[in-house]
Order: sequence, then structure tokens, then C-alpha cells
Amino acid sequence: MKIGVVGLGTFGSHLVRELADMGVEVLAVDKREACVDAVKNDAAFAAVVDVTSRDALERLPIADLDAVILTIGDDFKSAMLATAHLLALKPRRLICRAASETHEQLLGALGVGEIIVPERVAAGQVAARLAFRGVTGAYEVAEGFNVHEMTPPAHAIGKSMKELNLRGNYEINLITIKRRDAKGRVHVVGVPGPDFAVAAGDVLVLFGSDKALRRFAGEQ
Repeated sequence: MKIGVVGLGTFGSHLVRELADMGVEVLAVDKREACVDAVKNDAAFAAVVDVTSRDALERLPIADLDAVILTIGDDFKSAMLATAHLLALKPRRLICRAASETHEQLLGALGVGEIIVPERVAAGQVAARLAFRGVTGAYEVAEGFNVHEMTPPAHAIGKSMKELNLRGNYEINLITIKRRDAKGRVHVVGVPGPDFAVAAGDVLVLFGSDKALRRFAGEQ
């Protein structure tokens, strides 16, 4: 997978590193040389680009990317200009960061289909970490139902998928498992088979109701 990250502030630079750790080929651009230098060892391609210039953006391989995410949040004018230019270039998938409710509304009016507000997402994840034991990430699917990334509770470590029987015993579904290799790189296991055993360092990606996930975590 190839993803372009346009804007390398705090959020954008962290996103580049997270994607790279997942094995994604990242194209990272920003008009600030220092920001580009900070991620050049993580991105497959990093360059100083005036993202407010359509001519500059046209020189990038936008058509070859599976997705482009515009992460500029501290410069409203630059963010809107870059959004307009990227929309005109018609990437396969465009995701834009909104820094405020007004920014979010304007992105919607421009026709941006996918908008993220990092602070809103972060608040939800912090709340989940506080409310659920072992949770490292949370994504709301519908009211009361979430996808949670959590470290396995003690009672699950060493047990196979068959022994845990997550759907039958807890009414939750396992989506996948993330596991680090000897070099610390994260790998997605895929769809674990019935004999796959949970290890202490794993991260379980689970879907279910808040009540069911709490019960699995040993809180009810």
C-alpha cells in the first residue's frame, strides 16, 4: 500500500512513522525542510514541497497512491488551498484533517468525503483507556459498540482461539491480532485459526458491545 501524507506537523509526522511501522510505503511532503528531515528515515519518499501550489502537487505521483491524507492543522489558509488542489487532482482516496468545527464544515462543503478530527479521536481513545482495562485504542462503530485494541487479560494468555471461544463465551468477535517480532516491528497476524494461541505481548483487535468487552477484560 502507498499513502501520501501532506503536512508534517506533530500529527502528520507521527502518522508517517505509524504507517511505516505497519509496512506502508509513505510519501511525505511539507514546505518546511526541518519537518521533512525529521521523517526522511521513516518515509519511502520525503520532499520539501509547497503544498499550496497546484503545480508543485501535480509533480507528485498522486495517481499512484492508494490514499492521500492532508494533515495541516495550524495554517487554515494553506490547508484550504491544499485541499482545493488535491480535490482537483482526484486522488483515489482523500482524507482531510479538520482543526475546528468551522474547518470541518468547510471541508464538507468542498466535497471532502472523509474528514478526521484528531483531537476528537484522541479524546475517545483516552476515555476508552481510562474506562476499559487493557485498552490501547478504540473506534466507535455505533452507539455502545466499538472496535477495541487491547492487551490480553491474564485469563486469555496462552489459550487458543478455540479455548477462548470469544463469540460463544463473551459475544465479541476477534478481527485480528497484532504481534511484534524480535526487532520490535508490528505484524498483523491476519485471521487467527482455532489453534492460534494468545501471547502476553499481543494486541487483540476486538468488536463488541461495551458490556461484553468489559466482561472479557475481567471488569464484570
